[in-house]
Amino acid sequence: MKSTLVETIHYPYIYFSENSGLRPFIDNVFMQQKLVPDIACYVDEDTAMAGLVSI
Repeated sequence: MKSTLVETIHYPYIYFSENSGLRPFIDNVFMQQKLVPDIACYVDEDTAMAGLVSI
């Protein structure tokens, strides 16, 4: 099952910190869609994000 970014915008996000190399890319995706994420917490690494998502 696929979801679009718009469909998930009402949920809190685990977001990459400013130290992450992926942060500019993710920020750009949200800006292109004119969306502002509700950020629950920040992580530096994708493995930390995967661990939090699995809870």
